[in-house]
Amino acid sequence: MLYRDKLEKKIREAIKQDPNKRKTKIEYQEKLYDSFGIPEDVSSDYLSYRKDFDECDEFVLYAITKVICGTEVLKKHFSGKEINHFDKKKFEIKKLEFPFVFKMIQIRDNQWIGKITVRQLIEISNAQLIHYNENTQRTLQRVYSGGIEYYRIALNKSAVEEIRKSYDRGSYIPNTLTFNLPEGTEFDYNERTCEFSIINMEYMDIIDGYHRYIAAIKESNLNPYFDYEMEIRFVCFSEEDAKKFIFQEDQKTKMSKIDSESFNQDDYGNKITNMVNSNSKCMLAGKISTGSEQIINAPELSRVLNEVYIPKGKLVTSQIITISTEIVNAINTIVSEDLKLLDNRWSFSFIVSALFCTKQKKIDINTINKLQKSIEDSEDNLLYNKHVKKGNLEKIEELYKSI
Repeated sequence: MLYRDKLEKKIREAIKQDPNKRKTKIEYQEKLYDSFGIPEDVSSDYLSYRKDFDECDEFVLYAITKVICGTEVLKKHFSGKEINHFDKKKFEIKKLEFPFVFKMIQIRDNQWIGKITVRQLIEISNAQLIHYNENTQRTLQRVYSGGIEYYRIALNKSAVEEIRKSYDRGSYIPNTLTFNLPEGTEFDYNERTCEFSIINMEYMDIIDGYHRYIAAIKESNLNPYFDYEMEIRFVCFSEEDAKKFIFQEDQKTKMSKIDSESFNQDDYGNKITNMVNSNSKCMLAGKISTGSEQIINAPELSRVLNEVYIPKGKLVTSQIITISTEIVNAINTIVSEDLKLLDNRWSFSFIVSALFCTKQKKIDINTINKLQKSIEDSEDNLLYNKHVKKGNLEKIEELYKSI
């Protein structure tokens, strides 16, 4: 299968542009059932956006593509072999073989924590046993389609993609997925063997970790051999207690976006910032940080490096070392021309100006100061929310040329 993300976008656009959504949606559901045996409750979740297309496997995506977009689009994304295979296939809910056993420890009489592999998670998902309760979600998005109003979990696509990439790199630190087992679920816990056995259940609600769950499914769709160990928590909560739990989770100390980004150790800007700060040849070594002794704020430098200086695409180690050396040399040149910068904190606009001039091979304190003043005097708010967006970067280039 080719360009899955682009295909999902085409399907969304086709559904969105349909002027008669309610009637067409019913027709789509009937065709999906008649041609591929996909139950209406399953197809309805995707066609109404209650579930994201990231959650469906290649067969379901193939069927939806054929019914909604037609064979021309199909041929652009599926091979002839895949088309022959999926055309003959019928949907089946992969039944879970109970009991399903996990190694867990009991925290309280209604809470258990242990581990699960992504393969096990996908197996439960394929059995259509993972649901979400609209009344116990942190953020819901109102959707109005075909005269029908409903709510779905607000999915942060960029967050999902970042988590997926960290899965792919093997750098993701496992975090807890929390599932609420509804009343009527049959289970048993053996304190001696620390085994939690689900004997029978109709479904379970995911109440925390939805983005990690979607990212795991997405990576599994891209890489069928992918597996990863995750933390899992099972709880038996009433709806009221589930809401209390979610409220409690949401009270964790919040970080600003720029500070949060600085903790991503796979980020090139952070890697280069750390290398510059630890380089003994740098005149500001040890003072590029978030601490009280900072002269350059490390998260701000990392963001500006990413948005102004570092070329797009994947970097090899030699490129990272070269860039860090360039930044060390630039800092030393700038500080040598104005020794007050050894003690005075660099503003965000000054960091932007310094790195922009460095990229232009014009490391001159007078030029940097003039550019900084032009940026700050501009009516376009070029550094809104401490970002240098592409359009504003072009305007900064115009200001630089006018100096």
